[in-house]
Amino acid sequence: IVHFSSYARNGGNSDLGSYYGADAFGRQILCDVQGPGVVTDMWWTQANQTSAWRWRLYVDNNTTALIDTPLVYPFGEMSPFLPPVADSSSGGYYSYAPIPFQNSLRITYNDAWDIYFHVTVMKFPPGTVIPSFTMPPSADYLVKLDSLADRLDAPATPIYVPFESARDCT
Repeated sequence: IVHFSSYARNGGNSDLGSYYGADAFGRQILCDVQGPGVVTDMWWTQANQTSAWRWRLYVDNNTTALIDTPLVYPFGEMSPFLPPVADSSSGGYYSYAPIPFQNSLRITYNDAWDIYFHVTVMKFPPGTVIPSFTMPPSADYLVKLDSLADRLDAPATPIYVPFESARDCT
């Protein structure tokens, strides 16, 4: 598991806007990881958002963003990032929609206003074959996402996926 977060570099509680550097366009990096792997969850806060605040997703070494959208859209306002898998609550935005990747994944934000955030990634051993996230998502991805949504809507038991079978969930 690799966790990217706006942690306070001084150990305190001043983690607002602590990113992982900037890309070639000056956009703040929220997550930058080599694969194979899958983003398992994302969260951040911010009030009074505007459409100028952009969230960009780059999958598998592509230089063009697979998704380039206002920051709030992947949190309940665009497919496949819809409730109950992705939404907002109490000033925070969350997503449990898996984002699988084979080679690499990078998430950027244009830093119009600082945010608190975290992104969690489950990495797989080298050589593991993962079908990468696409837009629009594949039919197989949507079937598995519906299964996750059903579990989140009516959780009878905690969601647990053994490591050995995790790649089957992407």
